[in-house]
Amino acid sequence: MEHWLLSSTKTYDPQTEAAGTIEVPVPMSTNGHSDWFFPDDQSVDIAFTVLNGQYMSTLDTENAPISITELPNPEELKKVNSGAQIASAGLLLGASGSRRNYPIFKFGFVSSVPEEKISVACCPGCTANLQTEWMIAASLVPGNSGSPIFFVPVGFPGISVSGQRAFLLGVQSTSFSGYDVAGMAPVQFLLEAIRKVPIPDANFSIPGLPPAIPQGVPSAADPHSQKAIPGPIPIPKQ
Repeated sequence: MEHWLLSSTKTYDPQTEAAGTIEVPVPMSTNGHSDWFFPDDQSVDIAFTVLNGQYMSTLDTENAPISITELPNPEELKKVNSGAQIASAGLLLGASGSRRNYPIFKFGFVSSVPEEKISVACCPGCTANLQTEWMIAASLVPGNSGSPIFFVPVGFPGISVSGQRAFLLGVQSTSFSGYDVAGMAPVQFLLEAIRKVPIPDANFSIPGLPPAIPQGVPSAADPHSQKAIPGPIPIPKQ
């Protein structure tokens, strides 16, 4: 079984080319070992894999990877409370484009940061599980799960009135249809999991966090041992 990464191509001529997108296979496992990583806290509905940067660089894809420095430190996260502005982007089913990817941008606010886990069912009639969620006031619908959610400080483009910077806050993990409310898996759990992945020469140092301690040392045959890694793909576990 494979997942697929759909990306726009860097170059596209609508006069001569039928499509300007490319599907990149993302395997679920290699030699019987899962290629996916999860936070230690199983109540956080998020997972990610590591791309082979050398392979990705040979493809005609157009991507904008997020640097580890663009993730928040603990002090920055403490300043994000109810009412904070957010922005998200994802493909709209049926309107994502047949020749190019046309992401839909949505905007809203942090609704609440519950101190307890929220009961969430991944599908109608499914058994509900207790999940760690931030509540987001935005029209993020089913099918947008996995979309990144960014904290956007108040101000003009490039100018922050609050003195804060924009950063990845989390990814959409669920939605509550009819209420314009969605659940977000917090980025700090993703960051903790990323910092444990054994990627040689990777610098996961972030001010305010202790040094990363990778678990294990990959072998030369390990597909994760490539040095040119553009970044993880966060997606919901379900």
